[in-house]
Amino acid sequence: MKVPTLLKVLIKAIAVPIISMFALNRFNLFEYISLVPEDRYFDIGLTAYLAIFEALFLFFEKWIESQRASITCVFYVKKTEKNEKNTPKVVCGSSTSHVAYIYCDIQTTGNNKLLRKASVSLNLPDWVSSQIPQNETVAHYKNNTLVFAFDKLIPESAGREHVALHTVQIPFIETANEGYSSVVLKPQLNRKLTKIYVSLSTNSFQLCNKE
Repeated sequence: MKVPTLLKVLIKAIAVPIISMFALNRFNLFEYISLVPEDRYFDIGLTAYLAIFEALFLFFEKWIESQRASITCVFYVKKTEKNEKNTPKVVCGSSTSHVAYIYCDIQTTGNNKLLRKASVSLNLPDWVSSQIPQNETVAHYKNNTLVFAFDKLIPESAGREHVALHTVQIPFIETANEGYSSVVLKPQLNRKLTKIYVSLSTNSFQLCNKE
């Protein structure tokens, strides 16, 4: 069981009984129902209140989940080696005519209103640049940073269950050669407030100018 899941179970196990007891002590509805024996007011009330607050907790939990969204970015060189757990290696140097490519499969799910405002950045080292085609709808290159934005990928009318898929081919161009250079790159989610509601799942990749 994952830690966040275990934490939610513990919070629920502690909070629901405490809230139920507090509410029951403030007002027991079953004291006003003549069919309930007086000596069973507390037992029946506690059972009912536990069920009610557990249902409310579940409803609130599902509502929070419905407000969230996720972005998945998987980098790969070959389709057959595509795996979020892999760290593919890209060589961009004299052996590749100073040009190399990597692919990124993107998937977005969840709250599309948030996703349309979210973006992901990938900062490139100084010794490479990139040229993204003008007809590319998600990836953009500016100031040595690749930015993935989703406002054009996801329609404004898209529902919460809408899943968007997109593949980007990212070119790298070596612009400087000062011996051996190697860096491991991993994109980051922009906008601090967005990070609370939007999760990013991605792998890293190694970019170097020699084998």
